[in-house]
Amino acid sequence: MTDFEKNIHRELFQRGQEQILEQLYRNSTLTEICDTIVHLVESTGDDLMCSILEYNSETETLHRLAAPNLPEFFNNAIDGMKAGPGIGACGAAAYINNRVVTEDLLTHPFWKRARNLVKKTDLRSCWSQPILGYDGNVLGTFAIYHNEPQGPSSTEIEIIESAAHLAAIAIAHKKAEEKRKQIEEHLQQTKKMEAVGSLAEGIAHDFNSILSTISEDLATIQANKESKNDLSHHIEKINATISQAKELTSQILEFSSQDSAVSLEINLTAIIDDTIDMLKSNIPSSIEVIAKYSKSKIYINANSERIQKALSYLCRNAVESIRGHGEIRIHLKEAEAANIPFLDTEIITNKRYAKIVISDTGTGIKASVIDRIFEPFFTTKEVGIQTGMGLSVVHGIVKQNGGIITVKSKSGAGSTFSLFFPVVERN
Repeated sequence: MTDFEKNIHRELFQRGQEQILEQLYRNSTLTEICDTIVHLVESTGDDLMCSILEYNSETETLHRLAAPNLPEFFNNAIDGMKAGPGIGACGAAAYINNRVVTEDLLTHPFWKRARNLVKKTDLRSCWSQPILGYDGNVLGTFAIYHNEPQGPSSTEIEIIESAAHLAAIAIAHKKAEEKRKQIEEHLQQTKKMEAVGSLAEGIAHDFNSILSTISEDLATIQANKESKNDLSHHIEKINATISQAKELTSQILEFSSQDSAVSLEINLTAIIDDTIDMLKSNIPSSIEVIAKYSKSKIYINANSERIQKALSYLCRNAVESIRGHGEIRIHLKEAEAANIPFLDTEIITNKRYAKIVISDTGTGIKASVIDRIFEPFFTTKEVGIQTGMGLSVVHGIVKQNGGIITVKSKSGAGSTFSLFFPVVERN
């Protein structure tokens, strides 16, 4: 091969390398990348055919990744073959972890077991280079076949080594991707199991508290049934506790619901007014509720009962956080999507969002726990107090109705919850 031809081949290989790196960047399949490597090498000669086989270290077998121009029956026959001495050039190369050159397939001892297969083809020589990972372990083999008995030149050895190196990069990259996905799936499964465990623990804790209260009061009634003591207090307590159990059951069902309830166009102003009316009749006079509307009517597509339930829960939460005198402020306005920093404006379709801001002058939330407040049964209340599903229900309702909820808080300085829903454009 002349120096000019060598330079042409090197330039061709350089362009091919760039194409393969681009395929890795575009996350092409391993088969597509290996096909590119094979076509690249095959373009350097007239009568050569190439193959890339992947090595399975557990079964010690080789499997086809790319061999587009070898006879299909030949590919099928060697696919899954065991690596070892005397089992073709590729089987031997994978076994001894070194290049194997078989200049004549009809006479070389490595092809003794496959001699009859070779005779059915025009293949007469094969050079196989092991594909090695970064740790030196065999990942597969790269082979060049010819229709004439021959050995490789120094330039051809350089080409086969370069091709094996490119294949190593591709296979190692894909194996690393597979490992990363396995780890991610394992972590996701672990998180799911942890979430289920926390959910079960929370449900058991709250129902245990409920059952213990009922059991204690029933025991008191049983012990005093012959006496003249007034037991109505214990009966009322049992009834109240049963109501708590019903509320907890309702929250669990709400949280576990996968399908949104029927959604209609609703006016948020009216929903907030109704929520405030119900709230004022059940809170101390020392807490003032202040509402502010930037527009008289803002419509969204949602389920009115669930939206009202979410707002009611946030308001009750605010009431519980206020010690003595305080304020709860509810502000309804519109916000442009472009001005909401956490929205991906490239994928959303709505330009305007309804924004409900509920803020209080309560005790606030510690920075150390604020990331956990939407977890089921998570609470900052004292130990022993029933917690319920907590803000996880609110989060679920908002998400089911196409919204987003955020929170800002500082211990001792109150909390602010912001709810965003896509606005329904009305003529």
